[in-house]
Amino acid sequence: MKNHMIKKTLNAVIALTIVVFVLSSCKNNKLDHFPLSSVTMKFAEELPAGTGNLHFYFMTDDDYECQGFPIRYEQQSDELGINIYLKDVEEISTCITPGGPAYVDINIGNFMSGSYALSIKVGDIENTGTLTVSESQYIISIDNPQMLTLVYDTMQRVPENIIWGVVAYNLPDAAATANAYLDSIQNVGAQPTTLAPGDYGYFQADTTGKIVAPDDLGYKYTKTYVYNYDQSWETLVGIVNYYSIYNPHTFIIYLYNSEGQRHTSY
Repeated sequence: MKNHMIKKTLNAVIALTIVVFVLSSCKNNKLDHFPLSSVTMKFAEELPAGTGNLHFYFMTDDDYECQGFPIRYEQQSDELGINIYLKDVEEISTCITPGGPAYVDINIGNFMSGSYALSIKVGDIENTGTLTVSESQYIISIDNPQMLTLVYDTMQRVPENIIWGVVAYNLPDAAATANAYLDSIQNVGAQPTTLAPGDYGYFQADTTGKIVAPDDLGYKYTKTYVYNYDQSWETLVGIVNYYSIYNPHTFIIYLYNSEGQRHTSY
């Protein structure tokens, strides 16, 4: 009888322990949400040029303890306008450090030329304005935005049939080989062109219409280029690969086109 009572007591303790463990696990698996502070916004059009959807990219100005925290949002986009509600920041189950800002990429959709009502709500703060679409650019107009910073309010649309890129190197002697690469792609049909100044979502063009080299390439010297080109992409890839094989460690080549393709020499 005594052994039976001990066995019942042990079973009850084990059952209670399991219940506590399960409840504890459920609590630990519940993801926390953090209130939003201010955010920074960029936007870009999917490639191929002129046919893709528009994307809004939001990043918090504050850093969080883990990388990759997403911004939770609600969205409605139609011919009447665009409504974005950035709700909060959600914790993720796997923490990768060091931390960084929270981020979200929102596919807004494809818009014909015209003007559309725009609402971007950051937490409890609503910003209203317009998105104006034309054949050559997108313009976002918001008077006195709150908790929202636009990196640029006007985005030029990437023209059809162009290629662009950067050649980056550390030794001055590599400039001659970089120029030889540019001559090679012109020899297969690339024609020099200039762009309207401004932001294109994927790159910037300065006041002279030349591509601006990114600041974070890690090389002392850069040569940027942009050309009209409507011939074989594989021909260009072959040229990049040739210079990569016969000039290893001399420089790095970045090549992009308006179809959304990219190739590098490493």
